[in-house]
Order: sequence, then structure tokens, then C-alpha cells
Amino acid sequence: MLRLVTSPRPRDDATMRDARRAWILGGAFLIVSTLVGAVAAPMLLSIPGSGFVAPGLFSIALLIFAFGIRGAGSATGHRPFGTGVLALLAIWTFADQILLSLGLLTQLTLDQQLALGTADTLFKVVLAAVASVQIARAGVIPSPWNWAPSWSLIAVIVPSLLQMLIVAAGTASSNQEVVSALVGLDMLVRSTAGVFLGIVAMVLATRPAPTRTVSIISPNG
Repeated sequence: MLRLVTSPRPRDDATMRDARRAWILGGAFLIVSTLVGAVAAPMLLSIPGSGFVAPGLFSIALLIFAFGIRGAGSATGHRPFGTGVLALLAIWTFADQILLSLGLLTQLTLDQQLALGTADTLFKVVLAAVASVQIARAGVIPSPWNWAPSWSLIAVIVPSLLQMLIVAAGTASSNQEVVSALVGLDMLVRSTAGVFLGIVAMVLATRPAPTRTVSIISPNG
């Protein structure tokens, strides 16, 4: 008599390997972009085009997380909306640096620069917030780490928001120490958040692959 049984087999095929590579590469680019922007940027100022290194690496990391490698490893599960928003954030981040390098903002008044900078920041925050929620809902990243982008975004927003509130209240001149502390905290949180997300991605990539059930015909009796 033949009996149908099931046997778990580790899922480590080409698709899983590509997904692992995507998360490792994405995490590595994210960490390096953060370290370059926070640590190495002042030392690279004399090198032409050095300002493009950090945002370029960051944008590449976002594109890898959006599309994966050969279609595997997309943090958004290839859902059109989430993938599109994450890709737009990557492109917009690099486009910002291009505009700065062209010196177009220097032709504007200080008030216009402030208004444009605020609008640009808010737009990127909205894109990041939408992308973070889409990543969490996609179900590709295991819980609770699927919410790691949202945690990082909230941590980054808080110091910036406090700075904006102090400036809006007109008390920045009388609270220079507080503003300086918030600026330092802002830089620290941004750096920590980038490295944290990169490490999370790389650690998750090394986790054992989920198993899949394989049907086997086995004689019985």
C-alpha cells in the first residue's frame, strides 16, 4: 500500500539566494552611505563630485529594497504603489543633490530658500512615511522588523520637529544651547537610524530560509 507523506525541505533555491543578496547589498549600501555622509563627508569636500557619494549610495540602497535583485528581495513585495513610492524617494534624494550642485538655490532669496527647503523636506518625509507603511503591510519582512523603517522615521522626525517648533516660536536666539543640542541629536539619530536599518536588513538576510512542504510517495505495510 502506498502512503502520501510530507517532508519539510529548506527553501534555498536561486530566488532565495537573490533575495539574500538584495538585502545584504541594500543593507551594506545603506550603512556605507550613512557613514560617508556623517563621517567622511567633511574630508571629501575638496574632491569634485564627492557630494554625490552619500546620496548616490543611499538611492541605490532604496532602489535595491524596492526592486530586489532579478525580481527577488523586494521589501515592498513588488506591490506597485509601495515600490513606486520607494523608487520615487530614491530618485528625489539624488535629484536634490543635483539641484544643489547646480547652484540654482543661490539665485533665490533667503525666505524662498527656506520655504523651498521646508517643502522639500516635508515631501520626502511623506514619501518615507508612505513607503514605511507599505513595507510593513507587504509582509515580506518578518514581524516585528517590518516596522523598523517606521521606528527609524519617527526617531528622525522628532529632533527636526522640535527644531522647527523653536524656530516658529521665535525663541531660537534665546535657546541657542537647546538648538545646538537638537542639531547634534538630529545628526546622531540620522546616523544611528541608517546604520540600524542596514544591520537589520543584513541580519535578516542571514536567517535560515523558510521550509516548504514536499510530497513523497512512501510504501506502507
